[in-house]
Amino acid sequence: MNERKLSQIELFAFDEPQCFYNEVGKLGNCRYGILKLTCGEEMGWGECIMSANTKAVDLIKWGAFLRDISKHSLDEAMAIVRRAGSSWQQNQLEVVQMALLDMSARLQGKSLAELVQIQHTLGIAVGAELSTTHNYRKTVKTSSNTWPQKERADTRHIHPVFGSSLIETIRYARQLRNQGFNINIHRDYLIGPARSSLLLLSKTLNAAWSETESESQPIALCGSPSSIYGTGFDLDMPTLVNKSSAYFSVL
Repeated sequence: MNERKLSQIELFAFDEPQCFYNEVGKLGNCRYGILKLTCGEEMGWGECIMSANTKAVDLIKWGAFLRDISKHSLDEAMAIVRRAGSSWQQNQLEVVQMALLDMSARLQGKSLAELVQIQHTLGIAVGAELSTTHNYRKTVKTSSNTWPQKERADTRHIHPVFGSSLIETIRYARQLRNQGFNINIHRDYLIGPARSSLLLLSKTLNAAWSETESESQPIALCGSPSSIYGTGFDLDMPTLVNKSSAYFSVL
């Protein structure tokens, strides 16, 4: 049990005129949320799109749910996430789950992908019951015994999926890799810790990494991951304040 208490919760908004989901196409007026959790000297980061194709969501109102995990330990906060269910929005569940797992992985000296794999192998729940909607699963069988041998060298393209969590994407990429497929992981619309985590995963799986710059894709907040632990993401406070359009802190 990890009894360290969360000492600070900060939420930053980043506004982009548009972003592109491989599954649904272009989205306009995209407001990203970057969550930073602090516990002693350690940090955990999460990322989500708070709103798109509509008026930008109010950061303080949207982030009010974060008070539910304030001053709790990591284990207590994760239990709160599991119980939250429909009382939190899907993107709220995902951003907190990512940040808590990021911090937990850093404290254990592991990457987020390693932690997810270990807990999955041991049958340990890693967070709330999130959506399992993956359009690419409709075209790819999941039993390794059904793959024709000639298809094992095929490349499978992994895109972040609208309405699905980073944890599911990590698990799915590992599943395909274990089945003998070459993997090409795409950055698409991701800009922060989720991007960094998938970039680390691509190196772990010896997978190709695709990050195409275009007018429809926002610029990533940082370049290469600053660490091999957790999501590998980090950004100093002056840069966060300078680049973000709004800020909310849970006292």
